[in-house]
Amino acid sequence: MPTSTTADHGDQNRPRTPTTSPATQDDAQSLTSRSKQSNEDDHGAPTAVRATLKDKPERVLDPRLRNRPPKPNAPPPAPAAQVSADSTPETIPTRTEAQIKEESDCSSQGDASPAMLEVQKERVVEDLGYEFTCQYDFQRSLYSSLVTKECINKFIQSSDLYNKKGMSWVSINPFALDRPVTDASELVERVYMTISHIMEELGECDGRRKLIKAGKSKLRHEEKYLPQGAGYSSPTLVIEAQGASFELPERSNDDGSVSTVGFTNVTTCIEVVLEDEYDAEEELKKHTIYARQMFIQQPNRQFARTFSITEDRIHFFHSDRSGIHHGYIANYHHTPEPFIRLIIGLCSLDEEVLGLDSSVQWTLDDTGRKASGSLTIRDDETEVTKTYDLASVRPVFKQHCLANRGTICWAVRDTETKEEFVVKDCWREEGAPAEFENLQRARNINGVVQMIFHEGNRRQTKDFGVSRYFPPKDKKKSSMKISVAQNMILSRVVMERYGRDIRYFESEKQLLCAIRDAIAGHRDLYLKGETVHCDIDWTNILLGKPGAPLGKRGILIDLDCAKPISAIVHQAQAVGHCMFFSLSLTRNAIANDDKVCPKHDYLDDIEAGFYVTTALMHHRDGPLKRQEPYPEIMREWWKLKDYDVCDKNFEFKKKLLLSERPADPTKDIAPYWSKASRHLLKRFFIFARKIARAKSKIRDCSDPEVAERRLNNLLSEAKVREHYNLVLHLFDSAIMELERSGTDTSMAKGRKRKMQGPTEGPQPDNPTGRRTRRRQ
Repeated sequence: MPTSTTADHGDQNRPRTPTTSPATQDDAQSLTSRSKQSNEDDHGAPTAVRATLKDKPERVLDPRLRNRPPKPNAPPPAPAAQVSADSTPETIPTRTEAQIKEESDCSSQGDASPAMLEVQKERVVEDLGYEFTCQYDFQRSLYSSLVTKECINKFIQSSDLYNKKGMSWVSINPFALDRPVTDASELVERVYMTISHIMEELGECDGRRKLIKAGKSKLRHEEKYLPQGAGYSSPTLVIEAQGASFELPERSNDDGSVSTVGFTNVTTCIEVVLEDEYDAEEELKKHTIYARQMFIQQPNRQFARTFSITEDRIHFFHSDRSGIHHGYIANYHHTPEPFIRLIIGLCSLDEEVLGLDSSVQWTLDDTGRKASGSLTIRDDETEVTKTYDLASVRPVFKQHCLANRGTICWAVRDTETKEEFVVKDCWREEGAPAEFENLQRARNINGVVQMIFHEGNRRQTKDFGVSRYFPPKDKKKSSMKISVAQNMILSRVVMERYGRDIRYFESEKQLLCAIRDAIAGHRDLYLKGETVHCDIDWTNILLGKPGAPLGKRGILIDLDCAKPISAIVHQAQAVGHCMFFSLSLTRNAIANDDKVCPKHDYLDDIEAGFYVTTALMHHRDGPLKRQEPYPEIMREWWKLKDYDVCDKNFEFKKKLLLSERPADPTKDIAPYWSKASRHLLKRFFIFARKIARAKSKIRDCSDPEVAERRLNNLLSEAKVREHYNLVLHLFDSAIMELERSGTDTSMAKGRKRKMQGPTEGPQPDNPTGRRTRRRQ
């Protein structure tokens, strides 16, 4: 049999720019970072690649293949994760010490306790906002290419578990028994026996797929800000898998034994529930939790399918980057074919059928863990197919979420030249501009990330064949009152690899040079590429490569929010990182009328550059050292990093820039910063204040013609060049002063970091607030 009764085995979200709901995390904040490590045909296209099953005269599973050799020298449980030196009490608002303790306490129990489930439900609140209904006939085409009707009919005729005449699974249907099933554990045994039988007779699992009872097991979760494995889930059943995309869980069981099943190596999760006890809302939350962990721990996953089964029906859940889709297979007794095909699909040996991206592949070591891997891309421009080695088997960045853009970044190495690059996989809404289009306009522009290859349309969620999708132009015309999922398109870009983001500067001069060259890159992107970046943030400016020349010492990255100047419109919302919104954009975010909102322009991004410079000088007291005591202005600023407090963000920045008596921007900055940097910040503040006041007057002008004339003057090419030249001159002067005075201090010159507070560790997903590119 292909089954096992083994037990006790051991999310910079960027909200999607709503008109409806928020979502997501900060995209690749170190997407080209050299050293950052992460701690993601119209009817079932993936099913078309598997050959039809043939009749089998005998069972194909060798019992000797079932048991994997034990993992030698199993590591002890991972120590508690340390919060980075960049963290403040406000950077992790949802994780209190009491909650972390509660989660750790829950982990000592054998089953997923109600307290644990409640903790996990908090993490899928946004994903649950993207719940949709499968098209009514989805089950007709579900995995229809994997097995013929003749093969299913032959199985039904010969199976002792199905009563052809009575049209029921006698192993499950309570009406075929002397008494109805009233005990959940009994139903689990009956469902387990039935699914095992289908896998054994039709599954062709070859010993690499096993049905596991996991109700008393702990499938460990991977979460930011928490110790490894602190959270867990215990689905009733799972199908354990072996193959190029699966690996043994990292953490052992509580008793020290090797954990052989986890979210790293399952194809699906199954809940067995009595019909009278089925709670639709609770089951939806459970399956969203399961799918989210499968996406996090299987980073090449493109969709996940799970289900709940009762005595009478199957509740089917399909999860992809568009959301979670719920459907029914009603009375699987009378119509057993969809149930059988569902099981065959979920135990398939074809990873594309399982929802995995086969262009990313791994090889495992003797312990069952990923040891090396490769990634393949077919460039749209040259039509050349290129395979890279993975420089790290783990993504250098991934979003801990489900229904989202699902950004994953990989460090790769050219197999011939050994040069390293970064590959970014990201989903976008149909009709939305793709990042590679912005990167094409940025080619040969110093100070902006450079693209090598791109693949613009790798996969679309509408091709997964479970739900109905409308093209964006048709959705507005539809009179349907039910919500319809947005089709998401996956793209892949290969880019040059640079240093870490500017928070990791090693000297004062290095930081100023990096910001200066990024601003120069922003200018050229605007004037030559006719594009506005729209997302200036301290994680989107990287340090240049070692020994980088003038113009390449700082690199502007993450152009997925960028827009051509001609495509920017008036809108009562803002795009970018909330913490660094300009005063004008913050006011747009709380406005109610698009017409009164100025367009996002280059001055908004320059003002964001001022906030980045200001925040770093308040935040850092030298390389890798946070200022202590932490300034009150920064504590207040951290609280404004989310979109839902833009009203307070506006008041904060209004007080800073528009008060009658100018503030002193250097009042609370760290002692580390030299006179040159302080002078730079004061002059940068004067410029930002002047522009903010000018734009506010234009916005409040009662005469539209006068307002338009003033705005056009402010955005004229002559003014654009004047403004950029002025800001760049500020940085050039400060850098020259540092060089003349010899006051620049760096780690390389021997300045060592004092160990104060928490040590430097993995950075928060979204330290500067949620990205605000929302779904339309």
